[in-house]
Amino acid sequence: MAPSLWLPRAAGPRFLWLVRHGQSEANVLRDDAELRGEAHARRPARDADVELTELGRRQAQALGLWFADQREQPDMVLSSPFQRAVSTAQEICGHSDTLSGLTLQVSSRGRSPRIRGLGERLGRRQAHRGEDSSE
Repeated sequence: MAPSLWLPRAAGPRFLWLVRHGQSEANVLRDDAELRGEAHARRPARDADVELTELGRRQAQALGLWFADQREQPDMVLSSPFQRAVSTAQEICGHSDTLSGLTLQVSSRGRSPRIRGLGERLGRRQAHRGEDSSE
């Protein structure tokens, strides 16, 4: 019989879910400005204080319900300090029994220049391919 090789489980998560915030007030204003052919949209508040729209809340709630049905569950929820991201995480956790017991950890590390705008760039690429880029 050949010897078996046992390797300890690697430290760290087995799964990583990356979630962009639900639709925000700024997303709606940006889309409206683009439809009017304007280069820039005015923000409804300081960028960090932009809120979710009602659709954005429903999107986050739907994702929480989806997580509730998954076999594999997150064991940590991390959010940027921006209000739209925190609200999204709270709505997701509030609609999943497993996630509702976790402490939401807020960190500004997700605002690094390499990460900032990634969701926007991905959404625009989907739109250029003709796919649904709703947020």
